[in-house]
Amino acid sequence: MAKTDEITAILEGVDPPAANQHQNWLNRNLDVLAKFMGVPITGGVCRAMQPALRAAETNLLRLGTASTLGIRTVSGFQGNGFHGFHSWGLAIDINYVTNPYIMNESGEDVLDKQLRPVFDRICQLMVVNDPRHPEKSSIVPRLGQLRRNHQLQQAYDAIRAESEAMQRYFTLMQDGDALKQYLNSPNGYQGYKAAFGPDGVNPEPICKAPGQWTPVQLVTNSDALAVQHRMEADWTVLTSRFVPQVVPPNSKAVVCKQDDVIFERAPPLPTGDRPFDGLRGVGLLNGRSPLAGYLDMSAELVSALVNANLRWGATDFGAYSGDIMHFDCGNLGALTFPTGHTVADLKQAMSAWNRAHP
Repeated sequence: MAKTDEITAILEGVDPPAANQHQNWLNRNLDVLAKFMGVPITGGVCRAMQPALRAAETNLLRLGTASTLGIRTVSGFQGNGFHGFHSWGLAIDINYVTNPYIMNESGEDVLDKQLRPVFDRICQLMVVNDPRHPEKSSIVPRLGQLRRNHQLQQAYDAIRAESEAMQRYFTLMQDGDALKQYLNSPNGYQGYKAAFGPDGVNPEPICKAPGQWTPVQLVTNSDALAVQHRMEADWTVLTSRFVPQVVPPNSKAVVCKQDDVIFERAPPLPTGDRPFDGLRGVGLLNGRSPLAGYLDMSAELVSALVNANLRWGATDFGAYSGDIMHFDCGNLGALTFPTGHTVADLKQAMSAWNRAHP
């Protein structure tokens, strides 16, 4: 018996559940022709969710169309297994490819331990003197806390700043001379010390060649090459692919010995997939890449959906926050399905199933 059948049976008070319990519920509640901002919702959505989507549309239509607002794809109901609220058509994903689940996904603690220093390093090196992001370390590992402590716009701005920082970080990785130039700029050198110096996340120098760093010492070709290698290693933590084409700094650089640099494939994972992988680690999807960052939704779009009382997976999932593409009805407990019962009843049914299957 499928998990979705059993949960739906609990929701409807049926014992024992029928093999088609969940499908019968979907047949009565799911609108497979639903659209959001004129874009068809792949899989459809529960009719109970449509008023919230229409409320968001009312505000968004004043600002533009789906095209001008950057809405390319919308997906809703997901079958073939349990997918949380998606399994009942009570969630949508916007621009699935370019707004991935970046961290804190359930059951991926091993991956998160690899990701945390990468997000910190990107933030420390690239987000320097940016008023949108006053903190020195990445907010990605603690996105749920960020939302509790800040207004939505402040939380969005900080995420946006880090997403743009990732784009710059890996663009510089590909061009050693541009990387060296950045590292020798005022902001770049400040970030370099924070990310790689004694006060950063890497307490030991990543390259022995230049010796001790001082505020008056320029970043050398050898230093830049070592940073470039660290960036390559970070790329492999975020993806399951080898790095794209990389050009080292000046060919006359003093190259560090192999044991002086860190460049290695990321350790294997027992479960889950890296944030820029496709499903089940099948490799980068077309358009999903650290070079593109991980947030391309406008602040206005996010605000309209949150103001319609939908949860944003990026910030509203507590310890599991990080699902950038996702919006759902988890806060709308009083929503009533066409066939009766409410979202609150469904959440109770999910909790009852979890208690019965510890």
